[in-house]
Amino acid sequence: ARGVKHKNKVEFGIAVRNTSLRSFPDETPVFKSPEDKEFDRFQETGVQALTIAAILHTSREGRWYFVQIYNYTGWVKCEDLAVASCREEVFEYIDSKKFLTVTGNHVMTQFNPFEPEVSNKVFSMGTRIPLVADEDIENIGNQSTVFNYIV
Repeated sequence: ARGVKHKNKVEFGIAVRNTSLRSFPDETPVFKSPEDKEFDRFQETGVQALTIAAILHTSREGRWYFVQIYNYTGWVKCEDLAVASCREEVFEYIDSKKFLTVTGNHVMTQFNPFEPEVSNKVFSMGTRIPLVADEDIENIGNQSTVFNYIV
């Protein structure tokens, strides 16, 4: 059985993109009335990219994690979290001494047609983005890093 056990292994992960934290492991929106399309009752909060999450459980079909972030618990799609090999790995990464903090509405990674998984990723105000330690990287995905931060 895949249900919650008396003792459960806790894993740690980090959000790889802005995502939703839901009351239930389902994307179906639920509204107070058919006319009220603004407030999804099962949307708990948003999770910013690079937010650390303690992973407490996995849904039966394996598509959702039940997580604890700093101020909420709820369900996040598995594809939106990178699972660390250990707790120290995720905190080492996020506690980097070299980082950027988004102070405007948002910033985006540079468009890169050769690596769509890192192209045009949005980071919202307040996001702390670790910088790559190796400043000698001159090329990523066939594009120059000149005048860019490497994150």
